Amino acid sequence: MILLTYVGVHTLNDEVKGYGDRYPIAVEYALLDSCINGSKNSISQSRYLSKRDVCLCALKGAQEDYPYSDYKDDAKGFVSIFRRYANSCR
Repeated sequence: MILLTYVGVHTLNDEVKGYGDRYPIAVEYALLDSCINGSKNSISQSRYLSKRDVCLCALKGAQEDYPYSDYKDDAKGFVSIFRRYANSCR
């Protein structure tokens, strides 16, 4: 009973903090890496940090609009939503 209460409280806390609808960490990492390093060109640290912030903002918004279950079925559908958020996050 104590374990179930502990898990329930932490699950509720995760939902309140906004962690409930996150994609698996490997997927998040791959999406962010592709967004930040897509050109494979060397960039300055300030440009990297700026791109990182835009990519993080875009991922957060896209995850809220496009659940992981939809992403698994249609990853290409995610791209247009992600791009829309990336443009609005700049």
